[in-house]
Amino acid sequence: MVAALTRDGSSETRIRLRLARLASDVVGVAGIRVRAWSDRFLVANRTGSTLVVHRFAEVAVAASRLAGRPIGDIDPFSSHESGGDR
Repeated sequence: MVAALTRDGSSETRIRLRLARLASDVVGVAGIRVRAWSDRFLVANRTGSTLVVHRFAEVAVAASRLAGRPIGDIDPFSSHESGGDR
C-alpha cells in the first residue's frame, strides 16, 4: 500500500519511517517497539525478541504475539466503521 502512494523511494521511505514511529507510539504501552528496516518492519519487545514483517498490516499481529496479549488493529489504511461493536 505504501508503494502505491508514492513514485519515488525517498517519499516511500519517509512514509515507512513515519508509520513505524506512529505504530511504536501505539504499541509502546505494551513494551513493543516498531522500526522501519529497508522495505520491512522490525517489531521487538523489551527482552529483545524481534519479528520481521513485510507489510504494515502485519505489525499488529506481530506486536500481539510478542506482547502475549491482543493489541488492536493499528493500520491507518484499514477500513473500519467508527463506533459500535465489531
